[in-house]
Amino acid sequence: MAKNFLQLPRQHGAYAILLIPLTAGLVEAANFTWGQVALTGAWISAYLSFYQLSLYWKTRSPRRQNYRAPLFAYLLSTALFSALTLWARGWGLLGWAAILAAPGIGALYCLKTHAERSVRSGAFTTFISCTMALVAAYPTPPAWLAADSAVFTCEILATFGYFFGSVLHVKALIRERGQRSARQRSLVWHLFSLLVISALYYFQLLSWIWILYAGIWLGRTALLLYVDRRRPRRLPARKIGITEMLCCLPLWVTLLF
Repeated sequence: MAKNFLQLPRQHGAYAILLIPLTAGLVEAANFTWGQVALTGAWISAYLSFYQLSLYWKTRSPRRQNYRAPLFAYLLSTALFSALTLWARGWGLLGWAAILAAPGIGALYCLKTHAERSVRSGAFTTFISCTMALVAAYPTPPAWLAADSAVFTCEILATFGYFFGSVLHVKALIRERGQRSARQRSLVWHLFSLLVISALYYFQLLSWIWILYAGIWLGRTALLLYVDRRRPRRLPARKIGITEMLCCLPLWVTLLF
């Protein structure tokens, strides 16, 4: 049996993107039901399955057998919670599954080809995680479109802007440190996010606080990239993580309240 059978993934940054959009959707629904409890279980189990599958595919035989039991357990948990969610919330939930199928397949393909750290993989997983806010808030895609959901949808769009920007930001500071293209990509995305959020504020779809957040995100990226270029050694990952946590917490509070 795998040594880390019950060990949680060490990708601490993933917990924020795993939970923040989901909890925002649960609060937006304002009607906490057993179906949402099952949905939460299915979502967390799916993430644990994805993580365990990454370990399984990255490990060479015969050590792979060490990961079969936990992988089976997490997949079984995902299937059970998914069935309970479908039973509690109805077959209309499959509409969300259809929307998430393409990015889900893309994320699995990146995992299978050992490109789980790539930008496209980050885009796939970030899109899925942020869409979970809508899945938690609205029972079906038609219900989402029919509801007065424009403001909440724009908030989730801005949340996607932050989390995908965080993927690019961290890559530019750690995995792709020193690469000019990585720095430019991160800065351009954050500037683009600021412009989009400003436009949504102009059309009264977002409050001014989101412009402040986008400005802070852009500022922290520009500052840390500048500091990193001036330092002979890489910025400690712990400090980068703390900075991202400080960016996450106000965003989370805004989404919840």
